[in-house]
Amino acid sequence: MKNLYILIFLINYSIVFSQIKVEEANPPVNIPIKLSGNFGELRSSGFHSGIDIKTLGREGVEIKSIDNGYVSRISISLSGFGKAIYITHPNGFTSVYAHLSRFNDDIEKLIQALQYQKKSFVINKFFKRDEIIIEKNDIIGYSGNTGSSFGPHLHFEIRKSTENLPINPLRFGYPIEDTIPPSLRGLFLYKIGDKPNKRRKINIKKISANKYQSETIKANGSFGFGVISNDRQNKSYNINGTYNYKLIKNGKKEFEIEFDNFSFNEKTYQMKFMDYGYYVDRRDRLIKIFNENKLNATFIKSNKTGIINVNENDSIKIKVILSDYSKNETQINVNFVGTKDSLNFYYDDLSNFNFFVNKSDDFSFSKNGALVKIKKNTFNSDTFLDIKYFKDTLHLINPKVYAFKAIEISMPQKVKNKKKSYVAYINDEGEKTFATKINIDNKFKFKTNSLGKFYVDIDSIAPNIKSLDRKNKISFEITDDETGVKKYDVFVNGNWHLFEYEPKRNEIFCDLTSIDIYGKEVNLEVIIEDLVGNKKTLIKKLAF
Repeated sequence: MKNLYILIFLINYSIVFSQIKVEEANPPVNIPIKLSGNFGELRSSGFHSGIDIKTLGREGVEIKSIDNGYVSRISISLSGFGKAIYITHPNGFTSVYAHLSRFNDDIEKLIQALQYQKKSFVINKFFKRDEIIIEKNDIIGYSGNTGSSFGPHLHFEIRKSTENLPINPLRFGYPIEDTIPPSLRGLFLYKIGDKPNKRRKINIKKISANKYQSETIKANGSFGFGVISNDRQNKSYNINGTYNYKLIKNGKKEFEIEFDNFSFNEKTYQMKFMDYGYYVDRRDRLIKIFNENKLNATFIKSNKTGIINVNENDSIKIKVILSDYSKNETQINVNFVGTKDSLNFYYDDLSNFNFFVNKSDDFSFSKNGALVKIKKNTFNSDTFLDIKYFKDTLHLINPKVYAFKAIEISMPQKVKNKKKSYVAYINDEGEKTFATKINIDNKFKFKTNSLGKFYVDIDSIAPNIKSLDRKNKISFEITDDETGVKKYDVFVNGNWHLFEYEPKRNEIFCDLTSIDIYGKEVNLEVIIEDLVGNKKTLIKKLAF
């Protein structure tokens, strides 16, 4: 990135790149870059803030710094990025490398010293400019599968340092072989008006390799379009998101979404453009190419809403263009004819739910000591909720809506065993998880973005510990069948010892080389605590 020149225009609070000249951009790996995930694609946590680089299906691939700089942050978490390193560069950018298996030897020693100081595997440490200097192409770590990762890869980001603004790394010239246009899997028409998400699937016909023609639409009123699409690159089977969505009306751009950058405040905005009800029903992401709520966001490249108004006798030609970063395009042509005809649309009729929530107003529910507070603009549109409190269970139901703000809940504590009581949450699929244990004045108080059922339960059962046979490691399986593991500690001959934790395997472990064991007897004490304070201790002697 030494010879990288960037012309930046400021629009409101956001940054939009209008020109990037790249002569040299150092990759973070020494293998051909193939993507398993691209920037801006939709994830359960929001827009994807980086690219996922494949690492030959294995851990241990060398990860290198893309430029000179200094380590500004290192974090180790059980979810999210897992083991991650942040390097701030003098040109105003910060690069992020996540899901690592380990850091380089010097950084490992430094981080382990901090972990022993805190007596914690989990750590989040910020560093000053002159503490850890990094040069371009230095090995900073090795690829892994830590955190919320479900296969070895490198999650790689580039951010504008001052705003902590994620930028599409492909703008920095990394070579990706891609001659494949986005794939269209469905075109939908939305009726804008009295009810949210009134949609109708439109029949389409493929007329060439990357061009489609829809059936003629005969109707009048206000409409928007939605698509189901995905993308992939050459020599890769992974399905990625679409980079650019464009709507053209009679030859002029009506609306555009493009994922060059976005702010972290906008990360969950994907739910404002995704038909969440359709996703709940089909587990497929249907993207609306219109801006019904007139949202101002970095990735929206149009002042218009994309809503098409059709009057009788109108003749309107629509083009929906889907493109990837390599400018491969898929085009859908639509002819609109304004008539008196009336089309049938599907929508989720939830009017049998007992409460109507106006998205622009605060809402509250209170009964028998239970209290629910919902702030305005928690939901993307006006909606219905089924709210009840009976038999000590709070029902807060609507599986077809997404909460953008945390909902405040208070529930009375009525069970006798207060120390072991907690609030359990059951989602729409019947899965039970821990919600809170916070008890103030005999009331459980918490905030949640999840809708479902909440009730007070008791967990009086201690966690489980099981010794595992691992080559060159000391390992234990730790589980808790009720609320989950809160913390763990391992002592070797009376001293706290660092054990890594991999929740995906329910395993804590350390290398034998980290313990002075040979020719000695080692006393191990493993202590596990769950989320309500139940503890289990395993004492074991090892001889080598």
